[in-house]
Amino acid sequence: MNADIDKLILEAQRAKLSERRTEPRHPFVRPVQMYLGKEAAVLAFSKDMSKQGIGVITDMELEAGTISRADNSFHIAHTSNAEM
Repeated sequence: MNADIDKLILEAQRAKLSERRTEPRHPFVRPVQMYLGKEAAVLAFSKDMSKQGIGVITDMELEAGTISRADNSFHIAHTSNAEM
């Protein structure tokens, strides 16, 4: 598992060095549903966004440049055992 974490950190560092975007990215972490054509929605999480697009994390492999529609308006139920 440590090797996987190290790989993710290295990828993040490389991405900073090879930035080609013309618009700044802003952190935006939310659950989203992605719609790819007529297929069922895929659950993902946004990580950042700009005027040109949104970065997402999902367990589904997507090719760079894939066009989809994302929706973050759905609600996830929260439960808590904490006492107030």
